[in-house]
Amino acid sequence: MKKIVLLTVLISSLISNANVAKKDEFKPVLLSTVEMTTFSDLSKKTMVLGTLFNNPMISTMILTSLQQAAELQYGRVRTDSPITAYVYQTSPIKKDKDAKDGFFDCAVCVIYPSAEKPNTFVMSRPGATKGADGVIEIPETVDKPKSYVVYSADKKFSAHCENLNIAKKAIADFSLSHKAHNVFSEILKAEIFTPAIDLLANLYEMNGNDECGKAALISTNRKAEIARLKSFKSISLSFDLGEKGIEIKAVAIRKTAEKNKYKNLALTPDLLNVPEAPSLFFAVNHKYYYENEEVSPEMIGEVLSLIAKNVESKKVQTFINNVIPALKEYTAKYQKANKADKNAEIVWIGTDKDKHIYLASYENSTSLYDESLTLLDKCIAAQNNVWGANSFFVKGKNPGDFTFDVGKLIDIEGVEPGKSVPPEVTIAKGKIKSIVGDTKIYIGVKKVGNGVLEYVSTPGYMPEIGKGNGEKDFLEVIPEAATKRPVAVVYMGFYSFVRDILLPNIAKTASVAERQQYDMMIMTMPKALPKSAIASAVWAEDSKEICLLRVTANELKNLGAVFNVFTAAAMSAGEEQDKKQ
Repeated sequence: MKKIVLLTVLISSLISNANVAKKDEFKPVLLSTVEMTTFSDLSKKTMVLGTLFNNPMISTMILTSLQQAAELQYGRVRTDSPITAYVYQTSPIKKDKDAKDGFFDCAVCVIYPSAEKPNTFVMSRPGATKGADGVIEIPETVDKPKSYVVYSADKKFSAHCENLNIAKKAIADFSLSHKAHNVFSEILKAEIFTPAIDLLANLYEMNGNDECGKAALISTNRKAEIARLKSFKSISLSFDLGEKGIEIKAVAIRKTAEKNKYKNLALTPDLLNVPEAPSLFFAVNHKYYYENEEVSPEMIGEVLSLIAKNVESKKVQTFINNVIPALKEYTAKYQKANKADKNAEIVWIGTDKDKHIYLASYENSTSLYDESLTLLDKCIAAQNNVWGANSFFVKGKNPGDFTFDVGKLIDIEGVEPGKSVPPEVTIAKGKIKSIVGDTKIYIGVKKVGNGVLEYVSTPGYMPEIGKGNGEKDFLEVIPEAATKRPVAVVYMGFYSFVRDILLPNIAKTASVAERQQYDMMIMTMPKALPKSAIASAVWAEDSKEICLLRVTANELKNLGAVFNVFTAAAMSAGEEQDKKQ
């Protein structure tokens, strides 16, 4: 489903950088439409946001700024109809001068619910003229190119575009599709059609073959990814805001209906309940992930080689280069082993009793337990070859116990023999200790139940598993997942993560004065309300693949409380500054 987000980003980028079509021999192709709800409906929805933020000014600000921007560009607006943008391809795929990347021209036409008749609109635009055919031409200015306006037959809608032919086509397409009578509930809705999907798949196929890293940036599943893109008939995206919070949804529809191949890959409640009350977790079925997002071992090698080249220390360079073969080998084995139907993993961030951050993952299979230990053993061997035995990365007494002494590594690389310790070395070690609780980091690889727990934490701390409420917390945000079991989920108590984990740990590394400011900031932030979270899920139906993201109303209320506190503080500071002047 990441591809859905990627398609949207690519289309936005191509729209903003494309040239207006100048050749008439290519028949324009409709790629996408984007609709914004009526200003009447938008007014109601922004009022909800103002209520959640406990700040009506936000509603007024958003609505006023959007309406002013629209009317400045397109004239007075009728508030009973949506605004629609049509995106057309206006040239075949072409090659640039170096024949490396393919690109195409496209044009965007805005269909606007105008409250002004053509003559009134012309009078409000200096230099604008209306031809005998009713077409309005707006001359070029310093910051805007020449554009055209074509009205619908009933004069209720106007098409605005820099390309006259596209303006005429868009208003005709709009009239034929009866968009004037189309009412939808979302604030924004986009439709990406088959030609756009096929076009972008072809560009993806063409544009990954240059020297900028075809091995590093392209996965071994490239052909499968392109075929998967081409399997979709259309993709719809929507954004909405209501009393339940913010909702962003993407639905990809396949060209041919097929049995839901992800039915057996659904995540089970017991996996989501593994972590102990995390602020953030991510879970995914491995087969789903590696069929769609596989990262090649070659990519791992290329990325690490690039990192090594940019490291000043020759010893560190040698160490990284020595580790690359082991990581590539492990990646290949990992991907092969994790294509079984039920293999799934959850990754989470938590804190121990002293509020030190740890990172952990649990996989419901033990197939790679030995390979994980072998990988760490090879990393220790690579270290020994460069710095000598037992330098800073060592095995513990028990199987699966490893210690990485970051402080010792800083001393080795940051202090020259026979010279005093530089202040920056002492500061760096102090910051690490304040966050982790020690300059040593503990790495654990343990068999637990039917799976493997891997974690990075303060020495001596092992996360407990099997006592969490991840399933319950997640379903409070996305109840649909109870029956439409997802293959991938993300859950984050963003506000509580920032308030209870991130800011306190940043404060620990700050100067005394800055620490006081952070402490004051944290004190002004109220405790998170119940059911405050951001969550996302991916699941599939027979001919659809669906991704849903929600930000709960209480999470918005939390953020609104912080916004109001900091806004009041900024205004107060500004008033004090004015008094001094």
